[in-house]
Amino acid sequence: MICNTTAIGRARKRDGRFRYKPRFFDYPEFWLNVPGTYYWQAHRIACSGGGDCQAEGSVVRFRVG
Repeated sequence: MICNTTAIGRARKRDGRFRYKPRFFDYPEFWLNVPGTYYWQAHRIACSGGGDCQAEGSVVRFRVG
């Protein structure tokens, strides 16, 4: 995992792709209001067969301008 803070939600399939839109907070310090490069990694909770319950996806880079 990239960091220990999480945004928990459900990705919905639309036009053949799964999308998740995090909750937006409108104050200056909120990360979506600060320009820069960010990294995102999705994971799902998959607790079958024991062991690690998190199935991590690839890391994706994006910019907020």
